[in-house]
Amino acid sequence: MVLLYEINTRVWIFELREKYGSSINLGNIPEIELDEISKYFDWIWFMGIWDHSKIDEKFIEEHPGLINEVEGALDDWQIQDIIGSPYSIKNYKINSIIGDLSDFRNLRERLNKKGVKVMVDFVPNHFGIESRLPLDEPDYFINLEKKPGFEIINLFNKVDTEKGVRWIAHGKDPYFPPWDDTYQVNIFNENLRNYLIKVLKYISSISDGVRCDMSMLLNNEVFDATWGWLNIDKLNALKDEFWNIAIREVKNQNPNFVFLAEVYWDLEVDLLSKGFDYAYEKKLYDNLISKNNNEIFERIMNTKNHIDKMCRFLENHDEDRLSSRMTDLENISAMAIIMTMPGLILIHQGQIEGNKIRVPVQLKRKSKEIAIDKIRFAYEKLFMFHKMIRDGIWIINDVVISNNDDEVNIFSWSWIYDNQVYVIIINNSDKVINSAIEFNFKHDLFNNNRLNYYDHYNSTNSRVSSINNSINWISKPYGINLLEFNQNIDL
Repeated sequence: MVLLYEINTRVWIFELREKYGSSINLGNIPEIELDEISKYFDWIWFMGIWDHSKIDEKFIEEHPGLINEVEGALDDWQIQDIIGSPYSIKNYKINSIIGDLSDFRNLRERLNKKGVKVMVDFVPNHFGIESRLPLDEPDYFINLEKKPGFEIINLFNKVDTEKGVRWIAHGKDPYFPPWDDTYQVNIFNENLRNYLIKVLKYISSISDGVRCDMSMLLNNEVFDATWGWLNIDKLNALKDEFWNIAIREVKNQNPNFVFLAEVYWDLEVDLLSKGFDYAYEKKLYDNLISKNNNEIFERIMNTKNHIDKMCRFLENHDEDRLSSRMTDLENISAMAIIMTMPGLILIHQGQIEGNKIRVPVQLKRKSKEIAIDKIRFAYEKLFMFHKMIRDGIWIINDVVISNNDDEVNIFSWSWIYDNQVYVIIINNSDKVINSAIEFNFKHDLFNNNRLNYYDHYNSTNSRVSSINNSINWISKPYGINLLEFNQNIDL
């Protein structure tokens, strides 16, 4: 079990400048702030550290959707607050508004000394419209030498390159309009692949891991489905998969470097097979948000063979805030489910405090919100329990509901660590439920008819009867029980 914390780096730096003064950058973060962000986490993902394209008033006026997002997030916004998307990358240099490479190296060194590793972004599908790369190497991108027809012209931009006028496509995925602050790479161009691998090797020399944006878009089949209709010469000439080659070459240089795939469309296992260490678990996220317990359980069972490779989350910079979509009890229950399973758990900055306002990635500041103590205290209990079980063996328990309800509302599993038995029981519903928790392992503890336990979530000692390697349990609505069974517990 690994905990990853996503920080909106530009917003964070500007907040720290309000607190400590304008000289704050990545290289001189006060120690107390580093202690705060690192006390629970194994990794920090510094989202948005690279130099990116700026956007002007004309661009903002032409994008009413962006204005609506900004107005919903920041009541007193001004034009200067909108500084551009960190996913419209000009080049892989540290953005000067937050520091330089020396500052970033210093930050990483300080966090590494605290036992915390550093992750950054890699955005391989596209580059920003202010990048020099499309001008110098237009063939690295999806481009046409002739003006496209009217039906697709909004997909392209006319660019005066070093090799003449080209119409270069904006970055996109198959299901949404193009990102018109970007240009789309041609992953079937071998020189482009070599360039991206060079970038990855550089990133691996200054950080511990990388979160690869929209990774599945570079799969040969996906890319061909997205762009093959253009019938560009040599568009699918390369048969080898980019990720297989890139990850292998980077890990030959740095075997401990970690790759996290942002991936959708049930392509998680495919990306893992290409060498990724972890992959986004979006389907479980969707099930948890929709509160469909049967589908939650089915998804857990369907992914249990690679569950330690899944990156589970309830928030990130792309999704609405959890507290804006769920009650406090629903929020905490969902978090207890993902926080007590193996794999990589992604926590978004502000999630612990119960923030409700999603910050558009183009903004440099956010609204101030008051922390919700109930959520923060619950998360702190989950973090403390996580430390006890993280290196153990995870085993799913069988649950039998006494009223024969067809809906799976109780989630239960055990962790065995250093001969200790920890049992998690979560009622992800608004009902009182009587159930039998049946253990799929043998342990000397269960030779006793009466089991002593300490509940780390509710801070209570008690005992429960053990019958045929199982216990009966009554769960209150959205009840969470984090049990440590130990005959030495003093009652």
